[in-house]
Amino acid sequence: MRRGPNTGDLLFGVERRACLDRDALVQKVRKALDEAAASFPAPMRGTWIDPIETRRIRGEWIGAPKVPKDAKRVIFYCHGGGYFWGKLSAPRNMLARLSKLTGARVFSLDYRLAPEAPFPAAHDDAMETYSWLVEDQRIDSAQLVVGGESAGGGLALSLLTALKGQGRPVPAAAFLFSPWTDLTVSGASIETNAKNDPVATEAELRWAAHIYLNGQDGKTALASPLFADLSGLPPILIQVGSTETLLDDSRRLADAIRGFDGSCTLEIWPHMHHVWQLHSFFLPEGRSALAHVANFIDEALRPKSV
Repeated sequence: MRRGPNTGDLLFGVERRACLDRDALVQKVRKALDEAAASFPAPMRGTWIDPIETRRIRGEWIGAPKVPKDAKRVIFYCHGGGYFWGKLSAPRNMLARLSKLTGARVFSLDYRLAPEAPFPAAHDDAMETYSWLVEDQRIDSAQLVVGGESAGGGLALSLLTALKGQGRPVPAAAFLFSPWTDLTVSGASIETNAKNDPVATEAELRWAAHIYLNGQDGKTALASPLFADLSGLPPILIQVGSTETLLDDSRRLADAIRGFDGSCTLEIWPHMHHVWQLHSFFLPEGRSALAHVANFIDEALRPKSV
């Protein structure tokens, strides 16, 4: 994958100068991303999907064929999209594959988006939904794994740090795909991989951060969990591509977790683009990455000997 030429004034394929109003530009960018996501195939035949929408909770349950709707193993997943975009249909194919590999049902969170609902709305929705899962749905946190991609990876991590800070039970483990953990956009790879990353540019990241933060400090821990207290977290698996502008968000996160004596596995996949796992429907490396995640989840959820 390569970016085309003359993309300096483009935001996710949309000409910035063609639309000066912020909200109108957001809508144009969302439309462009919707069209790109529409090319993703539906999940495997027999996959079951149960939408959930209440005053408090929005999202959907996903399960591969033969995975029961009351499966004890549960994955709580947060989609990406820079906190301003996201369609539950985009990760469905991938999540169905992960459900098949792990025997887990997946709850895919439909959190509120900026600019209509800026920070901390997405974080609040993740916290509210986690409470619903473990309290209302009676899901054992020891059988629960949290995951997310890009902004959703940062959201999943901020959820963990908030739970730990409140003294609440944390999930058994977490997996993060190319997580966006630093909304100050200060990682060295922002520049060193600028010509290599076909997905996310510095301008796009700064624009998305500005919309989501809505005037808040980019170093706020719940927005940029790289700067949070990362002690006491469950085992974490991070997968990131070597060509990504966000590569150092993962490198620095892994170093920070280990600095707090935490368990973190960092996988840097050669020549892979941002969240290549979403393309597992055609990309062998995507399927291999999901197999790694499944092994990690199996290990995390394996009953511990006394």
